Amino acid sequence: MDKKQVDLLISMKQYSENLNPVGTSFRRELTPEGSYEFYSEGTMYRKDGVTYLSYMEPDGSGLEHHKTIIKIRKDTIHVNRYPEDSRSTMLNLNLEEGKEYITLYRFPQMTMELGIETMKVEVDLDEDGFGRLFADYRCRMGPDTLYRNHLEVRITPEVRTNRKVSRRASEEVELPPEAVER
Repeated sequence: MDKKQVDLLISMKQYSENLNPVGTSFRRELTPEGSYEFYSEGTMYRKDGVTYLSYMEPDGSGLEHHKTIIKIRKDTIHVNRYPEDSRSTMLNLNLEEGKEYITLYRFPQMTMELGIETMKVEVDLDEDGFGRLFADYRCRMGPDTLYRNHLEVRITPEVRTNRKVSRRASEEVELPPEAVER
């Protein structure tokens, strides 16, 4: 189990999903609701044919002090998020193409039940574990709220550069020189 430091580019796009009439049938249309993208340093390792990624959620995300672990098999992506000071899972998200799962999203103030239906999973990693993950899934929150989500994770060898780090689609932060020099 050889651990590697990696750079991660994580992006999430969320859409509302609507059925609009077209003649005598309906067409499913996606309306953008929001997106965010951020870079993070992480750790990657392989064990028993499974690739694991772990990283801390960035400052300004609302999930500061939370660790995320992504477990990757050839056709599934499993995401667990934990508060840094706890062993209890905040989110346990299983993304497997063609499957539907119920999961709980735990917040300090409440717990929410989510229905997850995965439309598509793409795992494109090279022999070193670098590459791209993609998942297209529906997330149902209660009887009336349905979102379509696109999650993409790009995994590259750790290379520190003076790049811009985007926390949200509308906010960019320049890395300070001391963060770039090691």
